[in-house]
Amino acid sequence: MAGSFAVAQTLAPPPDPRPTQLALLPRPLPGESLLSWVDHVASTFGLSRTDTAQHLGLHTASMAKHLLRINEPDLDHLRARTGLTSEELSAMTADSGLAKRATGGRRVPFYAGVQRFMDRNSPACPQCVGETEGRWQLDWRLAISVFCHRHRCYLVSQCECRHRLHPSDRGSASRLVCATQRSQRLRPCRRLVADLPAIALNDEHLAAVGQLIDQRLTDIEAPELNWAMHLVLRVGSERQIEDADPDVYAAFSQFCRRRDALLARLRGQPGMVLINEPAQERLILAAVVRIAGALVFADDLNEQAQRFCELATPRWDTVRSDILHPRVSCARLVRAFNTYGMPGKSKWNKTRTNP
Repeated sequence: MAGSFAVAQTLAPPPDPRPTQLALLPRPLPGESLLSWVDHVASTFGLSRTDTAQHLGLHTASMAKHLLRINEPDLDHLRARTGLTSEELSAMTADSGLAKRATGGRRVPFYAGVQRFMDRNSPACPQCVGETEGRWQLDWRLAISVFCHRHRCYLVSQCECRHRLHPSDRGSASRLVCATQRSQRLRPCRRLVADLPAIALNDEHLAAVGQLIDQRLTDIEAPELNWAMHLVLRVGSERQIEDADPDVYAAFSQFCRRRDALLARLRGQPGMVLINEPAQERLILAAVVRIAGALVFADDLNEQAQRFCELATPRWDTVRSDILHPRVSCARLVRAFNTYGMPGKSKWNKTRTNP
């Protein structure tokens, strides 16, 4: 059958008789996440996410961990159950491709209080979800993925009921609808993801940065982009994106006004989330990606670094010493900032003045 493949007949049948119907499994789409594919298989054969995952050899309680990386025993079991190669299976997790470069292979990858890879829920392009009948891209979970290239709209992080989308601890219905209960006494929202409104992307500068990230982000540039995003989250200014889309500018301006208090709390609670408003999350990250990408992909890095420092907030004391003196993988960026006079926090605090 086109687009399908047979499960090896020599395998012993699973304990539950229902999964024996999975003789032919639909193939994952290019770029699809593991959770999305499991949910699609479950929907195809009328099974629950739990039953499908167990048949494939996955534990639903660890689905968030599987999205980061499938361990070797589970990977061997999945290969035998599905006929997929290790490369095809790993491609649905953060252990390969752009996701691996963006996360740096870390198990708990964070920027300054912001997850680089969202393992427990996912933003989405509503039009893509509708056109593919509920298939979710892995890269939507990355902090550097803020808009849909095909439909030119910003990704949506939550339903209108204010709950996040496609959670890893809900059933397969969450691939199409908001399946989160608003309270213990209310039914789940059930709003179609495809009907959620998405803000149009008109910022050509951000579109160009996003294209460079998708096409050019190498193992060398990825640490630099991570370093730059750390820096922007701590000292970036709305003055650096005055020509951005209005919603992005407004969201980042509000974030900058509240940032000092958030960073003060972050120092005392390392696990605290810096951006805790899902409705504005991708818009804030869009500003961060645009500013950081302009640094990493600049033709004249020294000039771009100087412009960044002139427009950034004067609160350089909020920048950790390991950001100012990172590993050798970001030496190119560090040299550019040092050219403008950034040897360390103490000198910056003396030379920077309030605008």
